[in-house]
Amino acid sequence: GTTEYSALADRRNVVVIGGDLRRPTLSALLGAAEAPGLGDYLSDPQLGLQECLHRVEGRANLVAMPAGRIRDRRGPAEVLRSAEVAAVIERLREHCDHILVDGPPLLPVVDALELAKVSDAVVISLYASRSRRRALDRALRLLDDAGAAPVLGYVLSGVQRAEERYGPGGY
Repeated sequence: GTTEYSALADRRNVVVIGGDLRRPTLSALLGAAEAPGLGDYLSDPQLGLQECLHRVEGRANLVAMPAGRIRDRRGPAEVLRSAEVAAVIERLREHCDHILVDGPPLLPVVDALELAKVSDAVVISLYASRSRRRALDRALRLLDDAGAAPVLGYVLSGVQRAEERYGPGGY
């Protein structure tokens, strides 16, 4: 979440894109403006890219492009499937070191798969007590079958720290 984005932005110019157009959370996570954002930009030809980029307070090198809202009749998957998403990423590459797309869960909807197709790499986020191996295997197969970007790694959250102790089982 915020810690990872902020740590990366301490050293590089980073743009974080809110790619979950169904249940946007990036703005609240980073304390950035909610709109305009990606959905607004992709559905309103009058809107400029700079209008959709918002500085994150306290982080000089971190810029957020929130999910925003879709202003036309297309659904999220259709918007994310468009060539315009790749064009946005290409334009942003000219001005920053890293672009992170915070997408929706991979299995329930096709949206994340569409984003993975225009990305250089995928990082899969897992929640320790909820994520199941079978679901992870299915997600990896979906990515592979779609010709999506390679999986760079995994982030495991929700891990409960065991009591630190010496002796049997303490290491």
